[in-house]
Amino acid sequence: QTRINADTAKLMGIKLLSDSHYGYSTFYGERDLSAKLGILKSLKIGGSEFRNVLVFVSDRDNLLGLDLIGKLGRLKVTKKTLELNARPPTRCDSPVTYTRMDINQRLTIAARLDRRATLGVIDTGNVDFLTSAAPGSSPVHVAASPRYQTFQGALNLSGHTAPVTYKHYPSFTIPPSLLAGRYVPSILFGWRAFDDYELNLDIDSGFSCFNRR
Repeated sequence: QTRINADTAKLMGIKLLSDSHYGYSTFYGERDLSAKLGILKSLKIGGSEFRNVLVFVSDRDNLLGLDLIGKLGRLKVTKKTLELNARPPTRCDSPVTYTRMDINQRLTIAARLDRRATLGVIDTGNVDFLTSAAPGSSPVHVAASPRYQTFQGALNLSGHTAPVTYKHYPSFTIPPSLLAGRYVPSILFGWRAFDDYELNLDIDSGFSCFNRR
């Protein structure tokens, strides 16, 4: 969902909905955070204009959400660029599934972490390479952090296996995913994963891919 900083909302003249309150948590273990809902009259991105956009207004950074990105046509997201009207990819390493949960939307891919089948969520708002809802069996001996634990493991996407260092947050808030009729832990690919991967997004056609660079 698109999010606007409270100071930016004032500058843009965003109208807050009366008596609106949205409570949320983050995968970092932050809980009971508060946001308001507001209406952005107009937003132009490239040649597209969106009117009366519902946004979250909080004290966090401005974030263009999948609710708008998914309506921009075919996109290509790399570490350095967001390309509008990109060419279709010539290959598809890992097909992307688009799902909507109430007001929120998600992009997921099938993966295996430490030989455990799971769904991976693609989230460019996450600063890590990979985050897991479940701890691994090979901890990395680094300075202890009260917020997360670090593990070494093996990540498999579409038959390609590579070593990976990932984090587990004990207060992880992403719910389990349903795969093959059973619940398995979720993993989350953050912005640093785009050092190794690129996202080709085409929600309208249903052909979206997470490809190795």
